[in-house]
Amino acid sequence: MFRTIIFVIGLLVLLVGLGSFFFKRTVKTPVLDRYKNPTGEYNTHVERAPRPTSAAVTVFGLLLSLASCFFVVGGTEVAIPVTAGKPGAELSSGIQFKAPWTKLVRFDKNYVTIQFEGEGNGPTDEIQVATKDNGVLFIDAALRFTIDFDEEGCSVKKLYSIVRSQDRLEQTLIISDFRKLTRDVYKDFGSTTFTVDRVSANDAMRAAATTQLAKYCVKVDDVLLRGIRPSEQVQNQINASLSAAQSIATKKAEAEAKRQEAQGTADAAVIAAEGKLEAARKESAANDLLQESLTPEILRLKYIEALRESQNRIIITDGDSDTGTIIDTRP
Repeated sequence: MFRTIIFVIGLLVLLVGLGSFFFKRTVKTPVLDRYKNPTGEYNTHVERAPRPTSAAVTVFGLLLSLASCFFVVGGTEVAIPVTAGKPGAELSSGIQFKAPWTKLVRFDKNYVTIQFEGEGNGPTDEIQVATKDNGVLFIDAALRFTIDFDEEGCSVKKLYSIVRSQDRLEQTLIISDFRKLTRDVYKDFGSTTFTVDRVSANDAMRAAATTQLAKYCVKVDDVLLRGIRPSEQVQNQINASLSAAQSIATKKAEAEAKRQEAQGTADAAVIAAEGKLEAARKESAANDLLQESLTPEILRLKYIEALRESQNRIIITDGDSDTGTIIDTRP
């Protein structure tokens, strides 16, 4: 509308400038010399607008009209002219020309990030989801995407026929579809195990968003789960589960401590018994060794040693052998 107004103003200025070349008027000037014109007659002459002024006005009007017909398409943009609701050919980046009454629809191919966070019921507030066990979670997420016309079947005309503008694409279709697919994904996950299932849920949301938004020529770069907040009911369930788990863990620890104590006592008894058995074995082995070592030669040696130490002792022999009886006579 603004360009159309500028075009009309420029066209009017152009017409005024052209008309000034042909406009003329008759001017009367009184004769001031009473002696030469005592009756008070007027001199008449024709005046025209100065040609430089007419030329300047004409050029200004022409430039103003032409300026409303030129526009620039940015390097990351794709545009399409629309006249009376009918889209024209795709316009690439650079300086382009169109009629001022033709609407120009632009699509930006830069990456866009939409945040879903904060309490409330707005389109970009946190997403409330119901889990498979009828729990309620509040999801903070971020969706990063770009419009990609390089995909097969994607074109500016097709996207325009679906959404009419990028604002409607983002605010109406992408946001509503992402909220819906997030709810659908979390139907398969539990409310009290969301911390364990977080990575799986994130991957499922990314896959669902990639498939769902591809029909709008949207390429999903990433889906991020920024936060998961359980409802009061779910939080109470989680606290009860944690309390039960802690109680079970405490009882298991106590049972394990008692088992280890009993096992330690049994192990000590076994070790003591094994020690006594080993000592008995060693003593038996020593006796066996001693018994085996008492040969006649050893006994004779022991006898000779006793004779050497026979002071204050009486040795009684039978006279037929080298052995005898030692009698100690010490007081």
